[in-house]
Amino acid sequence: MNHTIHRIVLLNVILALMFIFVGCSAKPRNAVPAAFAYEAVIPGMPGVRTWGGMADPAFQQDIADSIAQVARAGNSGTVDAEGYVNLLAISGGSSDGAYGVGLMAGWSKCTQHPRPKFKIVTGVSTGALTAPFFFAGPEWDPVISKLYTTVAAQDIYRRRNIMEVLFNPEAITSTEPLAKKLEEYITPKLLEDVAKGHAEGRRLYVATTNLDALRLTVWDMGKIASLGTPESATLFRKVLLASASVPAVFPPVKIGVVADGKHYEEIHADGGVQSQVFLLGFALDLSRARKAAGIDGRAVRTRVYVIRNAQLRLPYDTVPLSLGALAGRSISGLISSQGNEDLKRIHSVATKSGMDFRLACIPDDFPRTTTVMFDTAEMNRLYDLAYAKAVKGYPWLTTPPVVAEDITTAAPDIQLEKKP
Repeated sequence: MNHTIHRIVLLNVILALMFIFVGCSAKPRNAVPAAFAYEAVIPGMPGVRTWGGMADPAFQQDIADSIAQVARAGNSGTVDAEGYVNLLAISGGSSDGAYGVGLMAGWSKCTQHPRPKFKIVTGVSTGALTAPFFFAGPEWDPVISKLYTTVAAQDIYRRRNIMEVLFNPEAITSTEPLAKKLEEYITPKLLEDVAKGHAEGRRLYVATTNLDALRLTVWDMGKIASLGTPESATLFRKVLLASASVPAVFPPVKIGVVADGKHYEEIHADGGVQSQVFLLGFALDLSRARKAAGIDGRAVRTRVYVIRNAQLRLPYDTVPLSLGALAGRSISGLISSQGNEDLKRIHSVATKSGMDFRLACIPDDFPRTTTVMFDTAEMNRLYDLAYAKAVKGYPWLTTPPVVAEDITTAAPDIQLEKKP
């Protein structure tokens, strides 16, 4: 999230206060009663989602079955030349997602360390938009690269006028342009390729936030694509739109569900509200799943790749004494801290499970030239930087850098950062 989003969020808060004073209220909606929140299902599509952070026997059994399926098929190319099964998690980051797209496109051209076929791919926000393309394979690099190097703000959202906001105060902007882009880019062929990967035993998961429950919702996108119906294609695109819909800036996405035999409406928004990046421990115990599938973890090792579409440490910035600037800087800090905690959690679970960890992120010294969201030139600079690094063999980090909040709990042998 950048300064432009911060200003929009602040404006939305101010308008919301104005609405309260003039008696403007939100439209009523047919929300799921709290008693049935955990029972709600998508009509005709049971089992396509679960709650993040909650053990789900069905999801756990599915991943165990998929591991056994891959093993029976001779690993279907999911074990690379070094004997590793590879997992990929892509974070949020708005237009900074261009960095991850450039990295993957460059990796596809790298001969020294070839890009593997991933057993599991997860995505949040902008990472959710790119995840299906990364999952489907390098042949989709030109498509997603075109999107992230040519898109501009007007292709993502439209500023709503004051009357639209007054009579429907869901957000300051409309995401109709992004919805049209998803119609254009999430093609039947892409859905077929995602379904093919699912049939091979690979898995694609995307996260949204259920705003009523304030819980991470994890969607099995391969299973949705495999249904092959117009309704499943619509849901696929809705989930991607929801995962990238920052609350207050963009309107939430309405998804129809059934609970206790009645129809209700959930509202879903950016998965980054709950987690900037997710993979291990969100609903699955991969170590237990491997044992259930009869797989010896020592024979087939696992490597976890995480792409953090952001700088891990925000650069020093002199903050003006204004409400917008102070609020914006604070929000940036909260998001940055949340993202770093997510990285440390994935790293901790991975290392305790005997998995290798690899991290890519935007360099802290990357010189920002604009604060405008979805600036095409800035996105191209990020894309080109990551591409150039990846085509030579990306310099992956093997552990998240120590950040300030680690200091109080750091072991004595951990060295603090030196002053620049």
